[in-house]
Amino acid sequence: MSNDWTTVIPHQDYVTLQVVEDVVNITQEGYSEGDQTISIMGRANMDLFIAALQKAREEMA
Repeated sequence: MSNDWTTVIPHQDYVTLQVVEDVVNITQEGYSEGDQTISIMGRANMDLFIAALQKAREEMA
């Protein structure tokens, strides 16, 4: 059984979150001239990415 899944988050431009095995793909559709995708491979990298986003949020507050 697979744990892969995809969801679309309504936004000004649609954001798609897709998980395939240990890879997370975050895609914003229609950004400028095309889609923009961030791919995060592995749980350790995802934890680092989340920590960086939390730090950025603190700095922006």
